Amino acid sequence: MSKFFVKFKIALKQNLIAFLLVFSWFFGNFLFLLFWTPQSIIRILSLLFLLRSDPGQWCVFYQTYTELVIFGLVVGVITVDLFHKFKPEEACEKIAAKQEDHNLIVGWSHIGQRVWNYLRKKGESCVLLEKDPQKVEHLVNEEEPVITSSPVEMENLKKANIRKAKRVFVLVGDLVTETTVSHHTRSLNNTCELICRIFHDKVAEVLKKLITLIMLFLPQNMLLKTSLKK
Repeated sequence: MSKFFVKFKIALKQNLIAFLLVFSWFFGNFLFLLFWTPQSIIRILSLLFLLRSDPGQWCVFYQTYTELVIFGLVVGVITVDLFHKFKPEEACEKIAAKQEDHNLIVGWSHIGQRVWNYLRKKGESCVLLEKDPQKVEHLVNEEEPVITSSPVEMENLKKANIRKAKRVFVLVGDLVTETTVSHHTRSLNNTCELICRIFHDKVAEVLKKLITLIMLFLPQNMLLKTSLKK
């Protein structure tokens, strides 16, 4: 799902009451003109959208208050947008939560940055989970799907909609974190590719066996192959 479409849905949801009020205003006046005045639908629509005017008292009333209604809607949308500019982290989390069939990258390391850039160039959807907000400040300001929280907490993985991710890259360079995140990943998503960067083959084999042992405590249908790459 594109970032623009997600942001549009968020804006629509947050301004839903304002949009409903504007729709009710136009629709109510449309019904009034349709049933109480002998005019064609084309003429009614032209009056509603201020493409033409009428000398009657209703037209003066309608035009005056329509300008106020539209002005209120614009002010509401701008206010919400300014609120997000001051708290872009909330917008980033909401955008991340809406992603589906995406790549979840855990850790803004050098390899994490390369994977992010490579996948984005290919047009793939990505979500980043990085606990240090200073490292990804530029992405947060651009309202990219970024979550600035600890990846070892399962709730933060859920915020990244890990259940619907197609790949999870654990690229933090810390064995404890990689083991914990891998365990949580397999507990929440039994179909995604799980890719870790391990510097030593022996450690990779230990982690692979560890994840397998952990999965033995889960139902058999959750036992899936885990991809481990150096």
